[in-house]
Amino acid sequence: MTRGIVFGRQICGNLEESSAREWLCTDALGGFAFGTVAGLRTRRYHGLLIAANETASSRNLALAALDLTVKINDKPFQMATHEWANGVISPTGYIYLERFEIQEGIPKWYFNIGEVTLTVEVAMDYGNPAVEVSYCLEHSPDPLEIEIKPLCTWRNADQERFGTQTPKIDKYGEGFVFEDAFFVEGPGYLQNGLDWYRGVYYRVEEARGLPPTEDLFCAGTFHKVLSPGETTYVQAWAKATGKKPEPNLAERSRRRRTGLYVQAKANTDTAKLLSGAADQFIIKGPNVIAGYPWFGVWSRDALISYPGLFLSTRRFTEGRAFLKQMCNEIVDGLLPNTTIGQDRMYNSVDAPLWLIQAVFSHYRVTRDKDLLNEVLPSLTGIVTNYTNGTKYNIGLDQNDFLISCGTTNTALTWMDARINDVPVTMRAGKPVEVNALWVNGLQIMETIASLCGQSNATFGSLYNKALASFQKRYPNPNKAGLYDVVDSYEDPTTSTKRNDDSCRPNQLLALALGLFDDHIGTKDPYHIMESVAPLVTHLGLRTLSPLDPRYMGQHRGNQYQRDMAYHQGTIWPYLLEHYTIGLQKTNRAYDIFRDALENHLFDYGLGSISETLEGDPPHVATGCPFQAWSVAAFFKIFNEKDIAKL
Repeated sequence: MTRGIVFGRQICGNLEESSAREWLCTDALGGFAFGTVAGLRTRRYHGLLIAANETASSRNLALAALDLTVKINDKPFQMATHEWANGVISPTGYIYLERFEIQEGIPKWYFNIGEVTLTVEVAMDYGNPAVEVSYCLEHSPDPLEIEIKPLCTWRNADQERFGTQTPKIDKYGEGFVFEDAFFVEGPGYLQNGLDWYRGVYYRVEEARGLPPTEDLFCAGTFHKVLSPGETTYVQAWAKATGKKPEPNLAERSRRRRTGLYVQAKANTDTAKLLSGAADQFIIKGPNVIAGYPWFGVWSRDALISYPGLFLSTRRFTEGRAFLKQMCNEIVDGLLPNTTIGQDRMYNSVDAPLWLIQAVFSHYRVTRDKDLLNEVLPSLTGIVTNYTNGTKYNIGLDQNDFLISCGTTNTALTWMDARINDVPVTMRAGKPVEVNALWVNGLQIMETIASLCGQSNATFGSLYNKALASFQKRYPNPNKAGLYDVVDSYEDPTTSTKRNDDSCRPNQLLALALGLFDDHIGTKDPYHIMESVAPLVTHLGLRTLSPLDPRYMGQHRGNQYQRDMAYHQGTIWPYLLEHYTIGLQKTNRAYDIFRDALENHLFDYGLGSISETLEGDPPHVATGCPFQAWSVAAFFKIFNEKDIAKL
């Protein structure tokens, strides 16, 4: 067993602390169970069964909570914790929480009342939209009765629902089916106490400028008299895509997690935590969820994450299948950045270039030459389309052999926030990281073609020209570092262009990919590491220098405020991978970042790394508590031997 994650009374008994730390269980389909240590639901996304629909990006909240009451000598003790629109917190079950832990991915609560200790565990079924909550009377002088009230809804996970009419509830087996959408079964079900719980309040949604209240329906009561040492279960599963799981899901989940440790050769507590964190993002297909609770599948995020999620964990077979699937998704040289409903959005300039990187990373680790032969035509198609020109003004400038892209109403790089269709961070032109990927990708294609016995002369010629232009055009002659965008323009219909010298972290990719490794003298000839120094924090890099008048140090408030700050100073942990490679190339230590990230595993999304943090101290974690590329980057930083391989 790993050291895991453990909190005692000092955290559990403090509502502010315990409700700010979140746990996650996933079903490998895009669905999940998600909540806080305190049991207080602070988000619209908190619940015990959130089921994916036709795509992993579309989910419904089903079973929101199971309210537990323990009766000792006929006196009821309520273990649930709720907050209401009138400002009242009731009941306050967290005061009985003696201990909380996550071992092998299973969250477990220890409730203590005098001589009685009762534990609760949550586990999801791998590959099945189903959850099991188990209740064990660990210690008690006598048998005692427990009562469990299922609080239900059926609505889009991104929205709210209010009780305008009584939902349809039919008895089914040892429980019920709710609105013909999902089943819940447990001991001693009685269809009594049916009623709406109105005005449930979500404090985090209030802080995010979103509607903070909704109603939940109590769909009856489960009853059980437990003897000391006895365990009982409540299970729920989606009707359309799921099935009733076999009991004791937690034990099966632990065995599977232990198998992942062995496969990944994870021999330390942190390595085990990271291999488990990586597993949460890999879904059947295989594919990758970008982040929980609101992201679905994003190709850019998945491909940037690829080495950390699939190679560091030694999930080579799944990784190979994922890469081939990505190649099958290519249209006009582009990959679908994400899927909204049934619409695929082919609006990423860098995702196809990250695919070339991912394929070669896979080859360097596995030496799978067969994969190179299978995907070479697809990768060649990317280069051909970029050379000839494709959607969104993506194409080769024949004057300097670099890639130009974008319009005034598109955001094609990873800095993609838009407000009213206007990019917050205007990067139309020739972004530095896009062309670093382009130049390095051409070198990779030259190598792959050679390994496959194909002519590589075209790739080699184009690579030499593009590299020479990159090394000439991107260094800023007026100050340290590289331009963020060359030939940047506000209006692509005019010929007025400029070089954007904003201090941003994107230039690090050029150093990390080795575009200056063959330069005469130092390997950091343009002082890139010096240039990005104002961006560096122990948990990631800011997206804009605090010295810039556009800098926004707080990533909070409503949607508009958060989008404005998203890439204008907010910290992104995944960027530490590129920075760490820069440190390695320039012979500097990076242990301090590894230690800080290790501590962050216990701070926000438990066992995981957050999407973002605020640029200003104390760098409060924001965004998704569980983010794929943040975890993947830390896995590579943690495994020192992997650092130099993107």
